[in-house]
Amino acid sequence: MNLIPLEIARLENSSTGTGAFLLHLKEKDTDNPRILPIVIGAFEAQAIIFGLEKNIKPPRPITHDLFYNVLRGLGYKLDKVIISKLHEGIFYSNIYLTGKDDNETYVFDSRTSDAVALAVRFNAPIYTYDTVMDEAGVEIKTRPVENINDLDEELQKALDELLPEENEELKQSIQEEIMGKFKALMQEIFGEEFELSMGSKEDLQKLLDKAIENEDYELAAKIRDLIKKREEEESRDDSDQPDQPDQDQ
Repeated sequence: MNLIPLEIARLENSSTGTGAFLLHLKEKDTDNPRILPIVIGAFEAQAIIFGLEKNIKPPRPITHDLFYNVLRGLGYKLDKVIISKLHEGIFYSNIYLTGKDDNETYVFDSRTSDAVALAVRFNAPIYTYDTVMDEAGVEIKTRPVENINDLDEELQKALDELLPEENEELKQSIQEEIMGKFKALMQEIFGEEFELSMGSKEDLQKLLDKAIENEDYELAAKIRDLIKKREEEESRDDSDQPDQPDQDQ
């Protein structure tokens, strides 16, 4: 069996109405990634969010923070997490701990949600076997809401080409009316996710801090995903910039 590296794609409230959350683990390093959707509890979702947001700490250490601190204090580190099997709708995982001399490896059975919560604290990789992904992986076929800003930009370009250039005041008025209707429609379809996507990264960070302070972890997960998306877009934009010539030449 081959190991498939995974990354956390998003964490959202489950549509079942039971208070559960849906953890999306996405295949890494592939052009057409599949998603491994895993249902977890609200406390476990909270633990993962706190682990992802390194600069935000709860007033007192939660259980996963305590376990992390104890392991680090004793000289152990989490080497990796492997989601090993799916049985009767339940994902089973193992955590791999390395001892002080790096020659000792300890393998422990773990709930997948706990394993992921520890992995984000140790910055440890998460894997699953290809057999698990083949059985439970879901292909992404729809355009994600995170790309809503791209739709906004595409509509703006289309309007620039279609509207009359000779009357700039009329053109701006029509643009504002159409863009207003477009955003209202997107708000109706996608709800708060579209409204959040229109804010700056600084505004999103403030909203994230407020959501965690209010223990609204569903909203916090959505905001965190949007911030991550913004950072990935900025990183891509920076990498696309041409190298500057050496001024000393």
